[in-house]
Amino acid sequence: YYLPPNADEFFFRFETTPVRGLSTSFQYQFIRHGADYGTQQVQGSSLYSELSNVNRDDIEKHFLHDGAYNWMHIISAGASYSTKKTKVPFNIYGSLGFLYSYYTMIDDEDYKRPTILGNHKADGNTKYHFVDNDEYPVQCGIVMTFGIKLWNF
Repeated sequence: YYLPPNADEFFFRFETTPVRGLSTSFQYQFIRHGADYGTQQVQGSSLYSELSNVNRDDIEKHFLHDGAYNWMHIISAGASYSTKKTKVPFNIYGSLGFLYSYYTMIDDEDYKRPTILGNHKADGNTKYHFVDNDEYPVQCGIVMTFGIKLWNF
């Protein structure tokens, strides 16, 4: 899975097969990513900015301390059942997850990005704080996946 630039992720997945043909899983993901839009956009946080070869080595990045960052917590559980005993082997799968997403940002007086070379005023010691506004809102959601796979050998 491609994780966009200027991001990090912690991923934990536990899988088990309690009986033949049935597998279950539980997973937790923690993802942080620089905002690629808005008043505190972080240079280098979008694929477009990574494709540019102009002044790439001069971009100053101070992860979490140079603009707005999206923090996502995703917890999900799933199961899959497959059989090869029928004329048409199949797999039934599904998962249910919960997403909690919020932003942090630095104070406006610390955010200065006059050129394409990143924020020259912020550094690794710049304080960031939780924010919930129209531009960078807190969001919660449910993610559901269900499906059937049919195949022949």
